[in-house]
Parts: sequence; structure tokens; C-alpha cells
Amino acid sequence: ISLLETKYETEKKEAEIASLSQQSTIQSLELEQKNLAITVGGVLVLLIGGLVFFVTRQKSLKSSQSQMELEQRFLRSQLNPHFISNALLAVQNFMLKNQSEMAVTYLSKFSKLMRETLENSRKEFIPLEDELAMLTNFMDVHKMRLNDTFEYEVHVSDEIDPEVDTIPPMFVQPFVENAIEHGISQAEGLGKIDLFFEKEQDYISIVIKDNGGGYVQSNTQAKDHVSLSTTIIRERMEIFNKTLKRKIQLVLADIKNEDGKTLGAQVELKVPFRYI
Repeated sequence: ISLLETKYETEKKEAEIASLSQQSTIQSLELEQKNLAITVGGVLVLLIGGLVFFVTRQKSLKSSQSQMELEQRFLRSQLNPHFISNALLAVQNFMLKNQSEMAVTYLSKFSKLMRETLENSRKEFIPLEDELAMLTNFMDVHKMRLNDTFEYEVHVSDEIDPEVDTIPPMFVQPFVENAIEHGISQAEGLGKIDLFFEKEQDYISIVIKDNGGGYVQSNTQAKDHVSLSTTIIRERMEIFNKTLKRKIQLVLADIKNEDGKTLGAQVELKVPFRYI
């Protein structure tokens, strides 16, 4: 009986130990499951939060970019009315003088220029060759309108590949227009405009020179027009620079000789370029 009681007590204790061990294992598994659920839940929360932040940020950036593009197109549209008005007056003048052949040639160049302007205004960067074509056509139209009272030259550095290097469009044209309308009008004799395009590290340097009276000697009306165009360009630069790592730079100055006499005006633009 004693042996049986001892055996019973031993088996009872072993059964209790086994039961406690089983309960411990179950609790350990439940704790692991809870920890896993907490970890998975935390990861899901982070993923969902990250996804919401990403989508919101993308929408915000897209909206901001669309707004900047619209603002740039609006500002670009402000550069053209003065020129369009002068162009139409020139056509009228050719027709009144019965110069129909000149009028047709002028209209052909003018329509090509308008097409180039509309096409380029939709893009943030265009090949330099397209900008050069538009500028050349722009100056040709003005030469015809002003009866060849000025000449121009375009100098492009050998380091530049006009077909591959791209720049923001229509930053040069307003300054060329100012040189034509208000710079060379004060030149002694034939007006002269020179455009220089060179590479400087991450920029394309664009210099516009004329042999007019410079900025200081311009009359009040010319000053107001130059100021308006410069203001518009600076507004475009400010908007454009928000999305650029390398900022567009602008310097306006008079050209003077050793005696301090003003020989003309100079504009230097430094614009970042990209490759196609």
C-alpha cells in the first residue's frame, strides 16, 4: 500500500508538472502571437501612413508644378502683345505702300515665328537649336519691319551642341526685343546686336550686346518698357528657380570705353542646361 501511495503521489506530481509545462508553453505561444500581431499592426500602420503621406505629397507637388507651369505660360504670354502689335502694323505699312511681295515674305516669317513661340511655350526645356531658330527669325522679322536699320550676329561656342543641349525657352527674346526697340534706336549709324552662347560648367552663358545708348541714357518710356520686361523675366526666373537646383542668373550693365562713354548695353544670362 505504501508503494502504491508513493507511486500515485509521484505520478500525480509528474502530471501536475506536465500540466504546468503545457500551460507555460501555451502562454509563451500566446505571448509570441500577441507580439507578432503588435509588430505586424505597427508595420501596417507605418506603411499606410507612408502611403498616405506619399500620395498627398505627390498631389501637392503635382498641383504646385501645374500652378508654376500655368504661371510661366501666363508670364510668357505677357512678352508677346507688344511685338505682335508692331508686326501687324508693319504688314499694314507694306500693304499701304503696295509692297505685296514684302508683305507676303514678312507674313510668312511672322507666322513661322508665332508657331515656334506657341510650340516652345508648352515646354520647360527646348534644344538650343530651336531657341536659335526662333531668335534668328525674330530678328529677321524686325529687320524687315525696320528697313534693315540694324544687323546682328550670333556666336555659338564649339563646346555647345545645339541639337543635344537644352535650355529654358524665351528668356533671351525679351532682351533682344529691348535692344531692337530701345537700344539701337539711339545708335550712331547702323545698329548692331551680338549674341554669344558659351558653356560655363553647368550653365550656358548668353550675352546680348548692342551699340545703343545703354540703359542709363534711355528715355523714360524706354526705361518703363525695359523695366516691365525685366520685371516679367525676374518673375519667371523666380518661379523657374523654385524647381531648379542650379539657379538662373541675370546681370544688366552698360558697355563703356576707357573714357567712361557709354557704347551700348549688355545683358548676361546664365541658364542651366540639360541633355536630351
